[in-house]
Amino acid sequence: MLVAVVSDTHVGDALPALPISLLENLDFRRPDLIIHAGDITKPHVLTKLETIAETVAVKGDNDDPKEFTNFSLPDYWKETVQGHVIVVTHGDRTKEKEAPSRKINGVFARLHLPFRWWNGYFQDLYDRFASLKPDLILCGHLHHPSKRSYKNSLIVNPGGVYQNGSGTQRNAFSSIVYLHLQPQIIEVEFVILRNTVLLVSHYLERTVGPAYNSVRSFPCAR
Repeated sequence: MLVAVVSDTHVGDALPALPISLLENLDFRRPDLIIHAGDITKPHVLTKLETIAETVAVKGDNDDPKEFTNFSLPDYWKETVQGHVIVVTHGDRTKEKEAPSRKINGVFARLHLPFRWWNGYFQDLYDRFASLKPDLILCGHLHHPSKRSYKNSLIVNPGGVYQNGSGTQRNAFSSIVYLHLQPQIIEVEFVILRNTVLLVSHYLERTVGPAYNSVRSFPCAR
């Protein structure tokens, strides 16, 4: 099963519309399911994605529920897919939790450094959903693609569709993730979006671990 994960489209407050590169890529790959991890901003984004594949979404900190009267936008979504317990959440935190990382990441951004410090973000995310025993936690909010093995869970952030040119969440490129799901196997494919599907860059990582007691990653050739 092929699942596309997108996040932080910010259509309406940052982007005028979904990027052509995103729509071309999704239309070319034709996933079985699209997951939006929040900061959708405008409901017609989900309407457009649903023309390509079944779409589920969660609420982001920039999503006003009053605008999404025809859609269900829960704070988190949980489902078992191909035997994997998947939890999706946007992942925003309180201002008190985010303030330290915002200050430090602001310095990193001004120095044009590529890395960011998230102040225990992934541990907090795991702790929030540990009782659900997730194999996979999908989140957004950070605008930076990442994959972390934490205890018995795999945590994946697809990065942002919106390429934010400044600030603490500055990302140098627009990206999404494809999940190749089979029983006992999750393949995580990060895709960097360019101006056309023919110029898409990607790399693939395979994660294997019975019952996820021991999660291992094997980088594959670009």
